[in-house]
Amino acid sequence: MLAVVAILPPALYAIVPYVASRSGIDLVGGSRLPYRDNQRFFLNPNKRGENGARRYATEAFTVMAPDAVLFADSTPYEVLRYLQIVEHVRPDVTVRSAGGFAQKVEVRWITGERGRRPAYLARYEPDDYDLTAVAGTYELVPAGPVLEMRPHDRP
Repeated sequence: MLAVVAILPPALYAIVPYVASRSGIDLVGGSRLPYRDNQRFFLNPNKRGENGARRYATEAFTVMAPDAVLFADSTPYEVLRYLQIVEHVRPDVTVRSAGGFAQKVEVRWITGERGRRPAYLARYEPDDYDLTAVAGTYELVPAGPVLEMRPHDRP
């Protein structure tokens, strides 16, 4: 009986995310990222084989133009900076934390660089970013797992 009790929690960790996803029930409600199953990621502590963050960051750096700036909220920011600092991937790209994205300083930074440096968003969900200060100025164009912030006056 003790062996069954010891096996039960790991089995539940594996089964609950699967059943919830198959049933269309979102038990997590966390921010979504490409290559990450939120149910499995947040409900199952076993991260063996979990490479979604690396895959996302590697693809993001691959599609960005030289000397680009990438605005990222805390969800993808850490892995992007890890690859830059520890593995020296794309040091030409400036990764800016979008934690204060709604603040005027970030909007001034974007508009001040307008047309001079390619700009990207790590991801976009309307509830996560306040883009009203730059609305109508940029078009969000999918570029791999990121979105290019393309000025309307640029092809």
